Amino acid sequence: MIRKSANASSRSLRSILRALKLSADLPNDRILVHVEIQEDVAIVKATRLPTGWNSLPYNRHTQEVFAKFCKEEKAAVLQVPSAVVPSEYNFIINPLHKDFSKIKVKKVEKFSFDERLMR
Repeated sequence: MIRKSANASSRSLRSILRALKLSADLPNDRILVHVEIQEDVAIVKATRLPTGWNSLPYNRHTQEVFAKFCKEEKAAVLQVPSAVVPSEYNFIINPLHKDFSKIKVKKVEKFSFDERLMR
């Protein structure tokens, strides 16, 4: 199995995405990692997504998009629309790509959910 890192284009979007997957008990042990992607690192935009790509749980076809992306090794980062806010994006980072070392962690901070998300 290939492990991935899922990243949203904004803190608010990532919060909503995470809260949607959780039960009523929001965890208080999360961290937020800010990364910097060097300009010469290719970012591929997903142009064709399978039917139902935005359903939960993710279907097999959606998972195959990521597997294919990793196998093709065309880029270290895949840009996909958010299932929750389609006009915003998530960035899937392939840690096995040769350019992964050009993606730098700039800041790590503790993150807590606003409890109003689950009301």
